[in-house]
Amino acid sequence: MVPDIIEMFSGVIPVDQIYVREGMDVENFLLRISAWDNRIIVVGNDTTFRDVLQILDTIDFNFQPCVSLLATSRRYDCSKLMGWKLEENINEGKVLQFVNEFMNGESIKLDRWKINIRNDNDDTEVIYMNNQIIIGSIELIDPRKRSLVTNIVSLIKDSKGDVQNFINLYIDGEKIVFDEEFSTIVIKNIPFYMGNMINIWGSINDFKYQTESFDDRLLEVVGIKNLSHGHKIRSDQESGYRIGQGSDIRIVFDFKGVELPVSVDGLYWKETESVTIHISFENSDTIVAKKGTFAASTGLARKSGWLYKRGSVNRAWRLRWCTIKNGFFSYYEGQMDKPRGVINLKESHINTVVKERTSFEIITPNRIYMIDTRETQEDVNSWVSACQLEGSIP
Repeated sequence: MVPDIIEMFSGVIPVDQIYVREGMDVENFLLRISAWDNRIIVVGNDTTFRDVLQILDTIDFNFQPCVSLLATSRRYDCSKLMGWKLEENINEGKVLQFVNEFMNGESIKLDRWKINIRNDNDDTEVIYMNNQIIIGSIELIDPRKRSLVTNIVSLIKDSKGDVQNFINLYIDGEKIVFDEEFSTIVIKNIPFYMGNMINIWGSINDFKYQTESFDDRLLEVVGIKNLSHGHKIRSDQESGYRIGQGSDIRIVFDFKGVELPVSVDGLYWKETESVTIHISFENSDTIVAKKGTFAASTGLARKSGWLYKRGSVNRAWRLRWCTIKNGFFSYYEGQMDKPRGVINLKESHINTVVKERTSFEIITPNRIYMIDTRETQEDVNSWVSACQLEGSIP
């Protein structure tokens, strides 16, 4: 497959701008386009993408490289985030179209997290993640690894019961007291799940937490109760159980003679030692997202979050995901959906003298949009200021 892809890209990209990293598997190689806006294409999977970002950190560039993942499968969350995929029947025309779209893609930020794994002897291993760490019954939520029958047999055979019996979890220094029983705990950065555009954190507006994002320096900690719950999440019937949200996560493994499955961005192992896993923010990488995708609309937005909007015909309040970016106020039914409406803030003005103190109006030449935060006056002021600032930028 690699020679075919290299040959196709060679017809569009100068040969001296194509590099194959030695030691990688056949489908994992790097295409460097440093002559074109310092943009780099990684062809492979989420693990490849993470490894290449780490390699790039060791190189002293005199520019800021923009990196993106062209996935060899539809299953990868990083690829879903950026919106690129490798067509099964690739040809020179498709390569040219991809390169043009890639060079015109949106540059956004993606948080990268450092994971320190320390055992009782103070031996430390460091790995990095862009997407997620999973602790518990890996077979429960990754049926790609084996057939369904083998998957269920393995789950019954290897099940260690409730994962909270074997770990202590701390979020921003606070020990979590579990009020539910979970077979698996997922710590997420990207709000996609197992290669599907499914938000495991859920889209319900919970004012206890900030709205999740991939560039907010926060991680979401989610629990999966059992096999049935995992299947319902994958089919988008239910969400995971919200355990917490924070920027510093510590998991202390307290084993009682068991092996506990762990996965970090596709790297799998069974932990057999009493270790402490410490997850902290490392940096933000510049990546390239396809225009029109969730990441392109949300990434680097001046403000985004869940708000209530009153319709022009149906006067009921409806919860909508809203973003303020590039002079426009956009609202969506869900985070992963296409916008239901886009308001040009440069042609609008904001009215804060309204009946509901948590509301404001966006007044356009054609209609009035009523927006309600259902939060504090400070939050209303924050949204109003963002709208006014974006509307004033030439």
